[in-house]
Amino acid sequence: MTSIRKLLGLFMTITLVAFALPAFAAAPPTKQYGLDITSSPPPPYPQTGGGAVVQVPAGGGTVYWTISNQTASGGNSAIGSFVIKKAPGLKISNPVGPTGTVFDLATLAATGDLKVSGVGPLVPKQDSGMHQVTINFTLTPEDPCGGPSTVWPPYVVVTTGTFSSTTFAFTTNNGPPVLPTNQTTTFATGTCTMTITAPSSAAKNVAFSINVKLNGGSGGSVTLSSSDCILTAAGNPYAVTTAAAGTDIGGLSFSNDAGTTCHLTVNGSASGYGSQTVALLMYAGQLGCSDGPPANNYVSSLGSNDFTLDPYSDNTPWVGSGLTSGWGVRRGPNTDTNACVKLNCTIALNDLTKTITAICDKSVSPPQHASFEYLVLWPAVSPDDNGWTEKHTQLSYLTANPTPVYDPSCKPAPDGTGGCDYI
Repeated sequence: MTSIRKLLGLFMTITLVAFALPAFAAAPPTKQYGLDITSSPPPPYPQTGGGAVVQVPAGGGTVYWTISNQTASGGNSAIGSFVIKKAPGLKISNPVGPTGTVFDLATLAATGDLKVSGVGPLVPKQDSGMHQVTINFTLTPEDPCGGPSTVWPPYVVVTTGTFSSTTFAFTTNNGPPVLPTNQTTTFATGTCTMTITAPSSAAKNVAFSINVKLNGGSGGSVTLSSSDCILTAAGNPYAVTTAAAGTDIGGLSFSNDAGTTCHLTVNGSASGYGSQTVALLMYAGQLGCSDGPPANNYVSSLGSNDFTLDPYSDNTPWVGSGLTSGWGVRRGPNTDTNACVKLNCTIALNDLTKTITAICDKSVSPPQHASFEYLVLWPAVSPDDNGWTEKHTQLSYLTANPTPVYDPSCKPAPDGTGGCDYI
């Protein structure tokens, strides 16, 4: 019995000792670091830069990078080195630090990562010694149009010794007292711009082109759209370079009717170039100067392929056709030596007012001094009592508020001078 009591007492003693052991083993300290990024040298420790996000100039600028040891105390918790890894779209250069700081410039050139050693050592905040170090470097966006907004802790590795495997975790608890810090950089708006050269008008379902020039930066893609018209732009998005001549974008067309103002927006915001909108006035079609074949200078109220109302005709094919009104127009050669350029034109006959209107956009290069020949089949009217003297054809052109008049002295070609000075 005595032996059993001794054995039980021994077992209880061992058990109590086993349970008591953890009370004598101190937990290792949690290794933590703080990061404060500022646009100018920070105030002395333990003050901070105030927490404001650092905005770097569009083309790049200097940032100040303060690493502090935020470990409470004890253990192998001194910071001896750290790495700032390359963040997407950004470049680090020209690092500067206190005397003794070592920058691995070969690695920086090869990978974009900035390896920093020879600092401190930076001891825990409750220990005596150096607690933080500040370096500065130039941060530049790879695209001059402007850099990204970057939150930096994911790109920072802080270690003991010289790039050891023992790392520190980032914390914002930098107290006491806890003061605001900043870990974000942004960039001011870049100087990249867009220049668009576009016609002032377009003809319905007729292809036209624009020229887009991206100024500054490395170029990029643009998308074309219209907020109010039906646009055909099969190549969206379009790649545009920064070539001095710009990039021509063709094959564009609107299917809206004459008289509509269509807005075309070129958006390069994704590439840093913003967006611009141009307005084009729609016309019914185009007239060139060629008699063909195929002809590009003829149009009529019956279409471009029906020659019933062709003013070049020597007879009267509309007689007996059942037509009661209509028109046909031929554009002739320019009256000067300038090469012919197609003009966007709209021609319309109003049976009610007995008025035909022909409007062409002549804002092209070279300037066009165009000539035209018309055939108009007017709706039938009853004769007046004085022998048609009040029912002459009246014309006006090139006037802001045209008032058609009859000019009895007009003698059109080929019998006359070839034109009339109507007002």
